[in-house]
Amino acid sequence: MLKRKSMRLPHYPYHHPGAYFVTLVTHCRQHLFGEMQNENLLANHLADAVNRHWQALALRFPGIQLDEFIIMPNHLHGIISLTQSQSCSLSTLMALFKGSVSKEANRLHTIWQRGFYDRVIRNQDELDNIRTYIRNNPRQWHLDRLNHDEYRLPRRG
Repeated sequence: MLKRKSMRLPHYPYHHPGAYFVTLVTHCRQHLFGEMQNENLLANHLADAVNRHWQALALRFPGIQLDEFIIMPNHLHGIISLTQSQSCSLSTLMALFKGSVSKEANRLHTIWQRGFYDRVIRNQDELDNIRTYIRNNPRQWHLDRLNHDEYRLPRRG
């Protein structure tokens, strides 16, 4: 079986203080968290659970600060800062987050794509640019070829 190549920086201490831009994507890019109407997410109960569990990270783990964050129909972007060394890595934090959302949803099928994407934020300019990217994400939704109708779940009627 082919092993996926890690996108993490080799030898980087992901449990040490630092700021990270993370993106988590739904399984098969399904629109599990709601639908876009104009530039707003019409969030569903699963998006509400994602929001609650994201906010809970800072309560559950001392030394974590949450910055800009957005939930889109098939992914989320967020900035998470570790202000002190953690007993667990960024990967473990994201796995715990994804697991808690899945558990609350009590889903029979997979919610999340394996892994997540991250970028180590190295300076204030990068942080400012990423904040702007997150804020503008809803405006860019219709331009992304991976966000079209074939990924929508059928409506129950």
